Amino acid sequence: MSRRVSLVALLLGAALMLPRAADAAQLTKKGQKTPIVGDIQKITRTEVTIKPKTKDAEVVPVNEIYRLQFTDEPALLNLARTHEEKGNLGLALENYTKMLTDPKASAPDLKADIEYLIARTTARQALADPSKRDDAIKRLDAHRKAHGDSFRYFEACDFLAQVHLAKGDFAAAKEAFDALEQAPWSDYKMAAKIGSARILYRQGQFAPALEAFNAVIAMPGTSASEVSRKNEALLGKASCLQQQAQYDEAITALDEVIEKVSPEDSRVQAEAYLRQGDCLQQKNKNKEALFAYLHVDVLYRQESAAHAEALYNLAKLWKVLGQTGRGEDAQAELQKDYPNSEWAKKTPAATPATE
Repeated sequence: MSRRVSLVALLLGAALMLPRAADAAQLTKKGQKTPIVGDIQKITRTEVTIKPKTKDAEVVPVNEIYRLQFTDEPALLNLARTHEEKGNLGLALENYTKMLTDPKASAPDLKADIEYLIARTTARQALADPSKRDDAIKRLDAHRKAHGDSFRYFEACDFLAQVHLAKGDFAAAKEAFDALEQAPWSDYKMAAKIGSARILYRQGQFAPALEAFNAVIAMPGTSASEVSRKNEALLGKASCLQQQAQYDEAITALDEVIEKVSPEDSRVQAEAYLRQGDCLQQKNKNKEALFAYLHVDVLYRQESAAHAEALYNLAKLWKVLGQTGRGEDAQAELQKDYPNSEWAKKTPAATPATE
């Protein structure tokens, strides 16, 4: 009997030493195509430690991670990620939700990550759809509190701040941006300062906001992420100049943003073209403004909030330029795809016209 007990104890001990299915992973760094394949040894809010089979363990800062995929995760999960990246948020959310009941997604780390991806996708929807904001905030807050050492922690702070800002809850947005600023990397600190400047902008305090954006532009930084943040601050500066009726100066700054920012940085590019269109409209250059908004419609539809705003302006400008049918089509698309957005509520429903 004692031998059986000893054998059971030995087998149990061996089983406990085996890595969980979710511990095996592929970690892809930003700017690299070949992932690091190995076992996850440790995850914190600032770094992930991964041990390849034939190499020493590598500690990767979270701000250098492009994607972390668990080896045994369901194939549908990667498809859901692709849908999210392309802006097919409804499909992404549907597929992520299905994963919660998949036996392959039961490992704690993987399940927690899927819950976060659901929260993030809901937050992306909420930026254009006010009806989803409370749900997004609830999900992001819950994940942040339940998984304080998740490598998603600071990203969750960023999305939480953005949704609060879209909702107009400036105090809550400031609190989340302050949490983001506690990250140890300068690009994240820049993002937090940009967020605080955006709060001032939304409150109509354009002079202080301009000063805050200029402070980020003046910060040292040479990495790709830091340069990206400085360009985002330049976009904020241009927006402030526009609000102060300095349209030529704003357009010059926006041209610089569009030239410098990678086309893959869709959020910044989309907003730059929106603000360019706004400035051109103010200068009564309606045809040029229409082309600016078309960039968002054609290239950056995945940015739902920006796309809704672009469609609103396209609906107006097509009609001004004598293309009533195209204007009606843009208006109908806005009502169909973003019915709860502020932009859809500014115009009556339209029936697509045939030319």
